[in-house]
Amino acid sequence: MYLGRGWVAPLPCDFPRPGSVPGGFSGYNGVDPNQSQVDAWIATPDRGNANLGLRMQDGTLGIDVDCHDGKRGCELLEYVEQFTGQLPKTWYSTARNDGSRHLMYRVPRSMEWKSEITEKIDGVQVKGIEILRPHHRWARAWPSLNPKTGQPIHWYTPEGVVSTVPPRPDDLAELPSEWVDYLKSKERGERGTFEFTDEKFNWSQFNVEDDSIPEGNQNELLFKALSSARAGSKDALTFLAVQLVRKFEGVPEHPKGDWDAKSILGVVDQVVKYAPGTSVVVAPELKQWAQQVDAAVLDGWLDVTELDRLVTPSYLVKGLLDRPVVALLHGDGGVGKSFMSLDVALHVALGREWRGARVRQARVAYVYTEGPAYATRRVHAWCKVNESPLDDLKGRLLVYPRPLDLLGPSEPLEAFATWVQKAGVGLVVFDTFRRNTVGGDENSAKDVSKALHWASRVVQSDATCLIIHHDNKSGGYSGNTALHGHVDTRIHLTRHEHDESVICVESEKERESARAGVLYGRLESVQLGVDEDGDAFGSAVFVEAHEPQRVATPQGFVNAVKLEEEVQKLLDIVQRKPGCSTRHIRESLGVQVARAPYVIEVAVERGLIRVEDGPRKSQLHYEV
Repeated sequence: MYLGRGWVAPLPCDFPRPGSVPGGFSGYNGVDPNQSQVDAWIATPDRGNANLGLRMQDGTLGIDVDCHDGKRGCELLEYVEQFTGQLPKTWYSTARNDGSRHLMYRVPRSMEWKSEITEKIDGVQVKGIEILRPHHRWARAWPSLNPKTGQPIHWYTPEGVVSTVPPRPDDLAELPSEWVDYLKSKERGERGTFEFTDEKFNWSQFNVEDDSIPEGNQNELLFKALSSARAGSKDALTFLAVQLVRKFEGVPEHPKGDWDAKSILGVVDQVVKYAPGTSVVVAPELKQWAQQVDAAVLDGWLDVTELDRLVTPSYLVKGLLDRPVVALLHGDGGVGKSFMSLDVALHVALGREWRGARVRQARVAYVYTEGPAYATRRVHAWCKVNESPLDDLKGRLLVYPRPLDLLGPSEPLEAFATWVQKAGVGLVVFDTFRRNTVGGDENSAKDVSKALHWASRVVQSDATCLIIHHDNKSGGYSGNTALHGHVDTRIHLTRHEHDESVICVESEKERESARAGVLYGRLESVQLGVDEDGDAFGSAVFVEAHEPQRVATPQGFVNAVKLEEEVQKLLDIVQRKPGCSTRHIRESLGVQVARAPYVIEVAVERGLIRVEDGPRKSQLHYEV
């Protein structure tokens, strides 16, 4: 039921012990179970009768208010609401009647959140509210029983009425911006600045194989440890990671379920991406620990068995656009490249399925060089066609309505790349490549390489960089070959051969993922209003289309169609220049010398034109 209503991670919980869920499905690197996995759990006698745990998914957050056994969560919530504003009514879950409950909200995606709320009230530090977030904690939900009281857990509507079905994620109230600011954690990049010294952390007590690390702090402490290792020595990070993995080999039922090799490597990957280097001194214990790794690993070599611990690839639009990659979207002028890229960008910003493909929501930064007026029209037109309120894009789509020179000074470009990471942007669009390389030469390897350097810098900030570019006159690649050869993904837009109003979208190159088949779309005109003269104005939107039906065409029919096109072209020529010569007709038609008289003869026989012979040349006139 939960999967059908849009929740991605319903898990059996409290088996074999209270507070446990199946390994590999929780924590920073927990995977989402599919329907087959859920069915397998249900078919297992013990797990089929277990409680149900609902892991938060990206874009949702739970506020766990505890008001029992001396906990002061209700009092703390009222205190915080005095300066953040009252929380809106929303769906909640509880098995108690003392005010304890899980308040569920929709929140911006791809953000880091606090683990708990704690404030000083009358000089006393008060706790009692924890935050349920995607990578940490999960919530027991209906039809579970509370392990301590044995009472059933129910869902309640915002009006406080018991519901026999769970809510959909979209049914949850949106968390107000004041609360978002209050609950959000530090930016990921700031985590690596932790000063890791013996005074702040006792390395002798850092033992992942026992219970010396408090439950709930494991990922945070490991992140800090690895950040410290990276700050002092790049190799130390590798050594520590390998040691941690080896400590868990052969221990599949380790009591700390989240501490498996895959999750450790995931945290290592986070450090590599987000923890900046600092001047922290690595503790001597860590150095000694690192030196215990064998010489092969010290030299940077990995045993082939280490290669099975691959990080699951991520995507923005499955089968079309991975994350993070440098992608190139190219096509003829006027084919609809900007409209198509804007359509993809807005689907990503809202996390909506695109043409049947799954989409992972991410914040979008769109460098739109045609100016704010056109950008405004196109976004309004898209919202109108897709029945989406403009306010839904608030904070999710950011538009820079002028060029960002990829060949300019490095300081503003480095600042932009840093901002992309800190702002949590997942997709950056440069529309177009030519307009964002002011004064550059797209055929110059030097200029193209410099521009691609900054595109790659965006990727290092964990965002996908989508570059819009034109084809040459013959329909082939335009510009230096580096622009096409050094990108991870290429998407080509062309007009359909049987119906030029239909746009074909084909992924020509996908470095790691399976390519999607050809997709089809078209441009739909949208009227937005009237100007001061009373004339209508509007824009266009890229919408889904079906593949035009292909009809078998015998050669004779093909030749007939070609003749009709030539006759029509002949009429256009004569109409524009009455009295033109046969030579002018032949040159304007663009056909072989022997072909032109035949086309003229057909037009004369049909009575479409008449020929008046002159003393030196034939004069042709349009027959009215």
